[in-house]
Amino acid sequence: MPRNRKPHRRNRSHNDLRNATVSGTAAGIVRAVIDWLRDLI
Repeated sequence: MPRNRKPHRRNRSHNDLRNATVSGTAAGIVRAVIDWLRDLI
């Protein structure tokens, strides 16, 4: 059981980091898309 619990905790931390990076880059991606649309228009 303890062996299974350790990777679960690691996966949780990895998911938290991924969510943090996704939420942080979401604003940047939106801005980039807006600029790209402006260039097309």
